[in-house]
Amino acid sequence: MARGITQPNPEEKIQVLSTAPIKEIDFSQGPAGVAATPEERASMPLDTVAPIVRDATAIQPPRIPGQAQPARQVALGDEKPAPAPKVRRYRVEVTKQFVDRTSGSRTTLREGKEITDAHYNIRDLQQQGVRLKDITDVPLDQAL
Repeated sequence: MARGITQPNPEEKIQVLSTAPIKEIDFSQGPAGVAATPEERASMPLDTVAPIVRDATAIQPPRIPGQAQPARQVALGDEKPAPAPKVRRYRVEVTKQFVDRTSGSRTTLREGKEITDAHYNIRDLQQQGVRLKDITDVPLDQAL
């Protein structure tokens, strides 16, 4: 019978998932070759108490199920970062209300407001009838 249960309730239904004996692990000895007391463990080198399995700073290639991946060793900083995509700027030509898909609320874009595709879904705005003019290539001092 399980520990702590003296009388089973006859109305309860019990489902037994496994009849295997419960493993009892004795932590008093500690892992093989490692001191048992916390004071002894504190005085040991960290690589003995917790060995490093792999280097977290090494870049790992993405794993594709069903395909063998070649081993690749690349140190951080060896690869050139990809160039950031160019942020496109637009100017609202006519004041228009649109439904903001993120919050579900109606929002007004006033005539002359400059917006970027980093903050707005431009295609969604255009589908809702907001008239926009692309001013990406116009210098900032001439944009007005």
